[in-house]
Order: sequence, then structure tokens, then C-alpha cells
Amino acid sequence: MPTAMNSSWTMANEAALALCRYYKGEDDCPFDPTEMASTFWDVERGWVLLVVGDETRQDNLLLPFLLDFGGGLDAFDVEVSLKAFLYDQFCHFGGSKGDFPGFLLQYLSGAPGS
Repeated sequence: MPTAMNSSWTMANEAALALCRYYKGEDDCPFDPTEMASTFWDVERGWVLLVVGDETRQDNLLLPFLLDFGGGLDAFDVEVSLKAFLYDQFCHFGGSKGDFPGFLLQYLSGAPGS
């Protein structure tokens, strides 16, 4: 998997870091694994390393997200493909569409340094 320290890291990955609240390019999570910050760090890391720069993967994430929410979550200041990846992971681990806005608020309100 690419990291900030190897040749697979691109300018797109670097630019995406500026949009992250938790993941800053570290190889190891700096947060306590029992805290939600650790979960958010993992999701952001996955987004930066697996989604950014992969148009097919972005499209596959955006379609269900936009079908479920359209522009209804535009007020949340989160890049749309990151929102879609958060939604994908939230649902993958048992979350529901109706509970996602609250999860997104938790993501935003729990940001380190905010």
C-alpha cells in the first residue's frame, strides 16, 4: 500500500491530506484504538490511499451515496468522495442511511484541534 514514504505516493495523495482531519500521512495511527478518532483516522487513510486518484473507485462510491443523499449533505464541509467513502464504510459496518448524518456530525465535531 502506498504511504507518504514510498514511490507510490502521488501529488494527489499529498493534496488529499489537506482535506483530512485525522490522517496526516502517518504509517501508524496516533489515536487510542478505543476512540472514534482512530476509526476516522482509518477511514481517511483508506480514502487517501485507495480512493484518491482512482476514478473508477470514486465513481463506484459516489453512485450509491448520491442516490441516497443527492445534494442533501452539501452543508457538511467534507469533500464529496470522502463523504461517500465515510458512508460506504459506515454502512459496511452496520450503519444505516438514517443514522449517517449523525455519524458525519460526530466526524466533524471530534476533529483534533477543533
